Amino acid sequence: MDNLLSRHRNVSILVAVLFAQVLGLAVQVKRSANAEESRLIRVWAVSAVTPFEKALVWTQQTTSGWWHNYLYLRGVRAELKKAEWPSRAQLFQLTRVVLLLILIVAVYVGALDGLLGLVTNRLFSR
Repeated sequence: MDNLLSRHRNVSILVAVLFAQVLGLAVQVKRSANAEESRLIRVWAVSAVTPFEKALVWTQQTTSGWWHNYLYLRGVRAELKKAEWPSRAQLFQLTRVVLLLILIVAVYVGALDGLLGLVTNRLFSR
């Protein structure tokens, strides 16, 4: 089989010349947008490269985020190994203390609410 370029030599030359002319025209033509002039070739290049650049930046940020999270979780695991955990008896004792404090605060707030309710009823019932 003959080579594709030698077989379609005239068409290949025509396509190359047309491409060169369009490229030359794009270099010469200025496009004004937002009070800023830029060559048409630059607009085309930016339009062609932007999707690939966005995909590359997204991939980089995602990979960086995964790596950061992985390293962070490794640090968390190391810190948790260093932590001194309470014994079962200490855990029950501290739980009782917390529940007792919750009960004391609930009684205090309930009593204060009842007292303020009586005071406001007496003030506004006249």
